Order: sequence, then structure tokens, then C-alpha cells
Amino acid sequence: MCDPDMNLLQPRAAEFEKKYGKKVLIEQDFRRTLEDKTIHAITCATPNHWHALQVIWACQAGKMFYVKNLLPIMYMKAKDD
Repeated sequence: MCDPDMNLLQPRAAEFEKKYGKKVLIEQDFRRTLEDKTIHAITCATPNHWHALQVIWACQAGKMFYVKNLLPIMYMKAKDD
């Protein structure tokens, strides 16, 4: 689980552990999650303006990913360039 705001991240990780009985790794820097060889896939739940960059980084790191509404955003950005 990754979030730059530790005030949000720690309680969410605790909720996950309580609900599912498993401890989740937490990280503040998204780039470090991409360096972690035990992570094979990511789900982006970030503001839209971050999606393209995070997906590019995920692809470069060889990760699978899920991002809602990514293709229309990337198409519009490519069309504008």
C-alpha cells in the first residue's frame, strides 16, 4: 500500500490487517514500490494527472497495472502533442 501521507496510510494499513488478517507493506514513495521485486501488479487510485506517469513507470519496471480511464486520458494527451 502506497500513499505519500502517512496519516492516511497507517490507518488504512491497520484496517486492512484487521479485516483480512494479513499485514500489508506500506510505502510513501511510489517509485520504491516499483523497485520491490515481490510486487507484481499495481492499482492506481491517484488523481488523474498522475496516471500516465505512474503507468509509464510501472511498464518500465515490468509490472502489471490497473488504472481506470487511462486510455482516454493518454489518447487525449497524445492527440494534443
